[in-house]
Amino acid sequence: MPVNNKTNSKPSGRPPVDNFILCSERTQRRKIQSLLSSSCITSPEVLSAAKSKLYKKGQRSAASLFKDSSSSPNRAKKIKSAYKDANKNCPVPYTPDEALAFMIDNKLTKQQYINIRLGSKKRNCDIYPSYENIILEKNNCYPSNIDITESYCKIPLQSLLDHTTNRILKISSICNKNLNAELEMVYKWGCDGSSGQSQYKQKFNDSSTSTDQTMFMFSLVPLELRCFPIRNNDSDIIWQNPVPSSTKFCRPIKFMYKKETTESTQKEVKDIEEQINNVCNTDVLHNDQVVQVKHTLIFSMVDGKVCNSMTGISSQTCYICGCKPKEFNNIDNVINRPSITENYRFGLSTLHAWIRFFEYFLHLAYRLEFKTWQVKAVHKDVFNKRKQFIQNKFRSEMGLLVDVVLQGHGTTNDGNTARKFFRKPEISAACTGINVDLIQRCGNILLAMASGHAINVDYFEEYCLITAKMFVSLYPWYYMPASVHKVLLHGAAVIRFAPLPIGKLSEEAQESRNKEYKVYREHHTRKNSRFNTNEDLMHALLFTSDPYISSLRNTFPKYAQDFSEDIKKLLRPIESNGANETNEDIMIDLNQSLTDINLSD
Repeated sequence: MPVNNKTNSKPSGRPPVDNFILCSERTQRRKIQSLLSSSCITSPEVLSAAKSKLYKKGQRSAASLFKDSSSSPNRAKKIKSAYKDANKNCPVPYTPDEALAFMIDNKLTKQQYINIRLGSKKRNCDIYPSYENIILEKNNCYPSNIDITESYCKIPLQSLLDHTTNRILKISSICNKNLNAELEMVYKWGCDGSSGQSQYKQKFNDSSTSTDQTMFMFSLVPLELRCFPIRNNDSDIIWQNPVPSSTKFCRPIKFMYKKETTESTQKEVKDIEEQINNVCNTDVLHNDQVVQVKHTLIFSMVDGKVCNSMTGISSQTCYICGCKPKEFNNIDNVINRPSITENYRFGLSTLHAWIRFFEYFLHLAYRLEFKTWQVKAVHKDVFNKRKQFIQNKFRSEMGLLVDVVLQGHGTTNDGNTARKFFRKPEISAACTGINVDLIQRCGNILLAMASGHAINVDYFEEYCLITAKMFVSLYPWYYMPASVHKVLLHGAAVIRFAPLPIGKLSEEAQESRNKEYKVYREHHTRKNSRFNTNEDLMHALLFTSDPYISSLRNTFPKYAQDFSEDIKKLLRPIESNGANETNEDIMIDLNQSLTDINLSD
């Protein structure tokens, strides 16, 4: 007789779950369906039972939240919205490196930062790290082997280059890139002296130094990191300094309490050049790959005084062609004269070029009534009256203080004053009596040089030659200054020699660093000893110029420069289809310009 196996088999299907919490959401809805459909149990009874059950189980916060959510129809929606907003708008704390960048941007002292941090903590917003963490982050900004004494601070060049390279490769835009095994880092470097420093009531134990009133500083600025060898392709540029004329990346090499003289300049520059000759490539571990970085340094952050000291030539003589003041106006002779090409490396000092051109026009304007280069005794009164008239005119028309002597600081003729002079050529011409076209052309040349863009050298050369001939035609009685002569007659050759656009090789970062030096020395250093003062000062110069920290600092949007058509021609290549002027067209324009100019004034 066959056996019936169905009676002994296990029940089919999913085993039943008695625990309500372990059931799925669908099963839970099915099980409570009988309660919801019952007419004996109302919603308030269900809610009250749920609150009582939660309270008895010790979940008092949940019971209170349950009670609040059911107190009004919109209450639950408001609680849900507040919960989402609380998670969305939760304060994001600063990391130590971001906090250090915040301190630098806002020029905060230690005590000011601590006060801000304590104030935010009192308001339940603990977003700033402790100052001890800031100190640890500052230590990451210092290269090794810093030599600090009472009279100077020095960093070995190799150590500074290695540290700068490592910090640049830590920038977020680079750290995730796959890099070539060989790279090249391009820097500009230079030196400048500064006087009028504060003299502290501190004793010098070093007998070689007697005063801290003068300071001599050397700095370098990283400009770009690129593949090596370069193939003149945009993809070869891995990193570019976004602000090459700013102090954000201006790294100190050394500073000393010493006056800037010809001897001291030649000695200290020679020391740096010897270190450059001995610089080795830097090996960096980047994404588990060893990258070798070659260092190229360009000596371009210099002013006219440094150039004359290095070449041993007088400030009134051109250190490129050797011409003297009385020869500058002989344009044809200057063009045919051989140049000292090794002096092209000093660049064009674009910041000082603004000031020198501006002062050239001022000195011309002061002499327009008697039209001689030298101011003789019989012309003194006329000269002084004319100067006072022009100063008052600039003060009333443009709000500028022109040629006013500052005690211990030179004059009020600075870069900003010069730029405003050339920005409004019509008003400047009305104040000075100088030809407006000449002011306009010089402003175009200076703006093209300082723009940081690549320059159309052939057009630039012809444009400068036209301008130089206009100077000589209009004002043959006044000899062109050496700095103006250098830009107009040798500028194109210097630009051809420069490995980067000439505007990126400006000395502006070095000049601005001198001002920051005074601020850091006064407000961010200990004054209990000269050694501690110099140590804190060198550290401040290092962490404020650290490439990684500077990449975290706020960047303000730049206003797009609205270049005139003449400036655009100076910046872009001359096209062969005739859309732009050719060199022949320029010479025709020159002849027409010289014909139209009123040579009487």
